[in-house]
Amino acid sequence: MAIYFDNSATTKPCSNAVNAVKMAIEECYGNPSSLHSLGLNAYNELESARKSVSNLLGCAADNLYFSSSGTNANNEAIFGTYERLKREGNTIVTTEIEHPSVLMPIKKLKELFGVNVIYLSYDKNNGINEDELLNAITSDTILVSIMHVNNETGAILPVSKIRAAVKKANAPAIIHSDCIQAFGKLRFTPKTLGADLISLSSHKIHGIKGAGALFVKNKNKIKPQVLGGGQENGIFSGTEPMPSIMGFAAAADCLPDIEQTYQYILSLKKRLTDNLGSCDNIVINSPINSIPYIVNLSILTLKSQPIVNYLSDKGICVSAGSACTKGKRSQTLVSMSLSSKIIDSAVRISFSRYNTLKEVDLLSEELYRLAKRI
Repeated sequence: MAIYFDNSATTKPCSNAVNAVKMAIEECYGNPSSLHSLGLNAYNELESARKSVSNLLGCAADNLYFSSSGTNANNEAIFGTYERLKREGNTIVTTEIEHPSVLMPIKKLKELFGVNVIYLSYDKNNGINEDELLNAITSDTILVSIMHVNNETGAILPVSKIRAAVKKANAPAIIHSDCIQAFGKLRFTPKTLGADLISLSSHKIHGIKGAGALFVKNKNKIKPQVLGGGQENGIFSGTEPMPSIMGFAAAADCLPDIEQTYQYILSLKKRLTDNLGSCDNIVINSPINSIPYIVNLSILTLKSQPIVNYLSDKGICVSAGSACTKGKRSQTLVSMSLSSKIIDSAVRISFSRYNTLKEVDLLSEELYRLAKRI
């Protein structure tokens, strides 16, 4: 079997999630909006799933809405906020290192409606510069969208600092955070982040693809973009994908202790960096304050894709960056002011609780052998 180190792209579904999907398909196949016994059973499972995911996030179940993906949740957060608040201001503040599902909708708003977009630059120590954040937010700001953990380097951004900046500027801004890479890995709640909107995804925590979620603090501050039957209290119309949602809940329910798992993943990262520390051709690109689940590194004498291909031939799966960039040069690494030599040779290694020290040693051996041979 392949040794899998591409968990930031997607994770292997845990057995509980797989069993939940099987149950949903075979037994709980009714439409949650139908008023017969199978429909009511499905509705009860839907609300039970909502409680499971909201408990892990630390919010009321009534504030959590299921979507078809993290991308869907990000799009609703951005377009929905703009549509609701466009008469109160015309500025959106974000960063240069956001996921494409945040950057592209914001770019579309700028192209269509002339929205003023301020991109905060990357700061190697804190993810973003707090002084720059304070200066960027004004009374014209209607949305601040900043991710909690970067999906390519693992950099942790100070989302909790945004609320004070919004209050100081007396801005009408809604605070949105893409927490897809942070959920289940860091301990946080909407209250500790000070966020009004938070995006989540099932398949990043060993759940099933096809389900995401959006925390919405105040439903009146966001305008639904998908219209239809009014499911999910009108936020995401369309029949709920119960197999994926039940798989999402099962993965949330069986997630191990976050702090203990964090320490275990930290030991995997330390083993990797210790093993590679004596190789001058290998550079670690992830910042010091990054989450241990993600390690971005470069073998300076090779391009990214040949490294990925070489490791794949050895049965080891890593990626050449975000799965959503599809071969394009990483905007995150460009924003870090890294040299083109480093950027073009970067690969992303992302751990999960299923990885072992032995697997890390095998990965280290191949990376070391490849770097020394070249």
